[in-house]
Amino acid sequence: MVEVRLELEKEYVPEGVEVKHPPPEKRNEIARLLLKAGIFTEDQLHYARRVHAKLTSPRSLLSVLEELQYVTREQVRETLQKSPVSVPLGALLVELGYLSEADLAMVLASRKENRKAKFGRLILDLRLIDENDLLRVLSYQLGFPFIDPDVAEIDPKLLQRSPFSIYRENVYLPLHRQDGKVVIAFADPLNSENVASAKKIFGYSIVMAISRERSILETLRRLETSDKKGEKRPGHVEPNDNVIVQTVNSILVEAHKEGASDIHIEPMRDKLQVRFRRDGVLVPCMDLPLDMVPGISSRIKIMAGADIAERRRHQDGRMFFAENDIEMDLRVSIYATIHGEKIVMRLLGAQSELLKINELGMAPRIQQRFM
Repeated sequence: MVEVRLELEKEYVPEGVEVKHPPPEKRNEIARLLLKAGIFTEDQLHYARRVHAKLTSPRSLLSVLEELQYVTREQVRETLQKSPVSVPLGALLVELGYLSEADLAMVLASRKENRKAKFGRLILDLRLIDENDLLRVLSYQLGFPFIDPDVAEIDPKLLQRSPFSIYRENVYLPLHRQDGKVVIAFADPLNSENVASAKKIFGYSIVMAISRERSILETLRRLETSDKKGEKRPGHVEPNDNVIVQTVNSILVEAHKEGASDIHIEPMRDKLQVRFRRDGVLVPCMDLPLDMVPGISSRIKIMAGADIAERRRHQDGRMFFAENDIEMDLRVSIYATIHGEKIVMRLLGAQSELLKINELGMAPRIQQRFM
């Protein structure tokens, strides 16, 4: 079970104090922020409240506003990033539609039985929310950007400022510079000792971000391993954006040339294995270094319209690839495995490759009636 280290109950739920959430009409802090930002009008908000009051199934006001097309999820995200909200985490999760009122009541009942239990850990243990979604909401609440270290830009010069043991002990990772400040991903940006450690090394001009603890530690392990090896492997190329894009394109082009029906991209213990399915048989195509796994996975997710931050659940997508005279329509499935994410792409073929009706082999009279 992945841990969430943020001890938010110290700020919002003091020990020995009974949890009292605001009444429903006062929980719509996000709607008020959106109204203030001019996303919708007072009349539209009033109409959405009337619709919400008539619903028989439990729904959040925000979901009603989205369904009426008065606001988009992207507008909600941008507004919350500009104006962090100061409502309790549970009420915020309900308003965003991640928890129902019944779910929140169940979590609060569990906290009464165990006062030392952390609210974030409880909702994860009860499998009421995915950790990535929880961290996104926390980033809205606290004002820290949510960053996935696996796909973030990392400046190796910043890593050299301190031993990796310091980063592991305080669970943070320096990423890159932004407007003259160092962006640092913390597992717990509310931990004053961890923040003090980072400021001692990188100065007080830092941008604090929030990330999954396991992602930070896995990235540190991978970077430390690469650093200890020293010299690069023969033919090794740093997996920057251009290399990743060219590698993915070359895999797709090669699959088309080979007449493959499927592409399997699977991380193993010591390599990233690429195989093509031809005539029902999986045939090895190429092996790539493990440090290309996050980049290739993210590139294909972007092309397929999948969530690049989601790494624990199965995802499906579809993408269209065109290069020179090659056109490909692909169905993409992404699975979590013990060594990372496995990607399977089914080549559906282009429209130009479809047979004409008179080439399907129908009897002339049947074809005539069909036409």
